[in-house]
Amino acid sequence: MKSKLIITFLLFQILFFVGCEYEKIPAPIPPKNVSFKNDVEKIFSSSCLPCHATGGAAPDLSAVNAWNDLTFGGYVTDSTNLSNNTLFKEINSGSMPPNSALSPRDTAIIFTWIRKGFRDN
Repeated sequence: MKSKLIITFLLFQILFFVGCEYEKIPAPIPPKNVSFKNDVEKIFSSSCLPCHATGGAAPDLSAVNAWNDLTFGGYVTDSTNLSNNTLFKEINSGSMPPNSALSPRDTAIIFTWIRKGFRDN
C-alpha cells in the first residue's frame, strides 16, 4: 500500500511539472505616435479621474488641466530618464491607481509619451 502511495505521488509530481507550460507574454507595443489628447488623456479619464479631478488630489488630471498640472507641477520633468519623473514612479510602483493597476498597454502609452518629450499634442 505504501509503495502505491509513493508511486502515485511521484506520478502526480511528474505530470504536474510536465503539464505546466510557461508562455512568455510579449510586452505591449504602444502606438508609434503617442498623442496626449488622443491616448494619454483617455487613460487618465478612465482610470485616474475618480481621485484626480478638479478639486481632488493633485495633480488635476481632468482634460482641461492635466498637461499643465503634470508639466508645470513637476510630475513630468525629464524625457531622458523616466525615474526622474514622479508620474513614472507612481505608476511603476503600482501605487497609482490605488484600486487597480493600469493595463500594460496603458502603462506603455504613458511611458512612451514621457520618453517622446511629453508634448501637449
